[in-house]
Amino acid sequence: MFDNQEAYRKQQINIQYRDAMRRADRLEELANRLSRRAAVEIENLSNDISKQWEGDEAVLFLKKAAIIESDISKTVKNIRECASTIRRIAKQSLIIE
Repeated sequence: MFDNQEAYRKQQINIQYRDAMRRADRLEELANRLSRRAAVEIENLSNDISKQWEGDEAVLFLKKAAIIESDISKTVKNIRECASTIRRIAKQSLIIE
């Protein structure tokens, strides 16, 4: 009976580990997609503004776009850190068990 319970417990731990790693991979994938999409959209927006708008307001708008791009980069970094933390905790939990 003990062997079956122990085997079941180990199986559950492995399932939870794989699930955590899949979720971390998904977060990483989302961060990558957000980063690529933001880079393209901000670049397109900046190019359009530069071509179609002149003066101080255009410069101000481009500065705000740069701030938004920086904020998105910080968000991407935080998402990647979350994924890394999930992986680290999952590995530690697997080792402990």
